[in-house]
Amino acid sequence: MYNQFSQENKLDIINARVIIRGMFTSTSGIKDGVWEIIDHIPVIPELVEFPEALGSSKVVYLSVGELKLKTKLKTNQYEEIGVYSTLESSYAVGSICLHYLGKDDLIEEQFKWPEYLENSDLRYRPEMRKKIIKQAGYDDSKSYYENALERGFDLKRFYE
Repeated sequence: MYNQFSQENKLDIINARVIIRGMFTSTSGIKDGVWEIIDHIPVIPELVEFPEALGSSKVVYLSVGELKLKTKLKTNQYEEIGVYSTLESSYAVGSICLHYLGKDDLIEEQFKWPEYLENSDLRYRPEMRKKIIKQAGYDDSKSYYENALERGFDLKRFYE
């Protein structure tokens, strides 16, 4: 999601600033006609980013795209942190964007929440994120693409 829009229904991403690097959302708003597709930008796999969340099976792991990287966290810490991979409602996307643009006054009352993406993406909890990605061996100086490729996952296979 970008910090600007266009009256001509054409996004000028050259001059736009990214405010939300990616989130998992339903397609219901597009299917229902609430959200209009205004442009198509080809995917550049090397630039794709995914939410960073925690998961738990026998161990607590960092989940980023296809990656599940073991951490040293215990189950009680996992539950305390409470950052779980979530499918956000597409109807909430507008409110989420307004919040990260600093325009909470424009959000309808029923869509005002105490937290927005903080419970579904570690990128919105930077201090906690630093500790967890270090434990998991995720190198944030590299892109998701580079991290995944090092582990045998080539995102390009989805876009060929």
